[in-house]
Amino acid sequence: GNAIKVMRKILAIAKEKDIDLELDEEYMARDINEDAELYCIRRVENKASIEECDRLLKIAEDHKSYYAMARIYKRIGELQLYNQEAVQAFISYSKVLEILNNSNKTADKPLIYNNMGVCKLKLVDYEEAVYYFNSSLLVADLTGNYSVYNKAMFNLALAYSNLNNIPETIETINRCINRLDKNKEYNLYLKAKILEAHSYSENNDYEMGLKIYQEVEKDFKDTQASEDKIVLGNLYNNIAFNLMHLNRFTESEKYFDLSISLREKYNRYLLSHALITKSDLYIKIENYDSALNCILRGIELCKEYNDYEYWTTALIYLERIYRMNDNVEALRNVYSQYIEISDKNNNENTRIL
Repeated sequence: GNAIKVMRKILAIAKEKDIDLELDEEYMARDINEDAELYCIRRVENKASIEECDRLLKIAEDHKSYYAMARIYKRIGELQLYNQEAVQAFISYSKVLEILNNSNKTADKPLIYNNMGVCKLKLVDYEEAVYYFNSSLLVADLTGNYSVYNKAMFNLALAYSNLNNIPETIETINRCINRLDKNKEYNLYLKAKILEAHSYSENNDYEMGLKIYQEVEKDFKDTQASEDKIVLGNLYNNIAFNLMHLNRFTESEKYFDLSISLREKYNRYLLSHALITKSDLYIKIENYDSALNCILRGIELCKEYNDYEYWTTALIYLERIYRMNDNVEALRNVYSQYIEISDKNNNENTRIL
């Protein structure tokens, strides 16, 4: 319009006077809404914080830039998921999906569906998680966008595992392993092998589970990267679990200790899992003081990270010990914690609806 005509005139005069204004027609043709969108996207790509994202959302909304809003909500969801705020992350990803559906954009959908499934996994809503991971795989197939396909398939197997559907878990994880390039996706391959072994353990085939874990341990390439240390912590924990069930208690305790030392440094969120599972070992060998120490420390971590599933597992072990000791007062405390977990889960499920 008129603004561009004026700018062209200014450019022409500047050229006559040999002044370089460093403006081009593309810059002039962009309107204020496009500038706002570009600014928001660049800030998001520059790893914007939650606080900055809130400010960017206001800009994107004011300039009706729905694409920028989707990118900002996606960034917010990532940060919330990283902070273990699964309810809030799910809501953020739902907003991204709504915008993508309204604008018929499909490129980001496999990732968004996958991440919504991860939120549901963390909220112990495994049936819903299966739906979202299957949606991710379906959209990836339809659009030919396979960037998150293998991760979604691994996560689907993980959801089946949490539903104790062993046949589906083994079938899905084997499909995943067959798709993976061991050299290019080594960490995901290792996680998949660990889940395969875990499925046999869940089926009480501890010998087979241990065999796969030991093959993985032998094959493991520790580059000292934190991601490798996280996988190694999982591996040691699961080897310990199988050894415990084969009554090889001394070896089991050694591997639990290796897992705990790694998780303290590299994966504090899963530290509670190792501590609580190790307490089962101490219960089996009737070392109740050590079992209690592990459980109580594990519960504190579960509260910190909103890990209701392992908090519940810890309470089952705690109840077993207090029943043996006829500790009525302690049992009352256990039952009040069961109610607390139930209330939190109900509140969060209501907020999701």
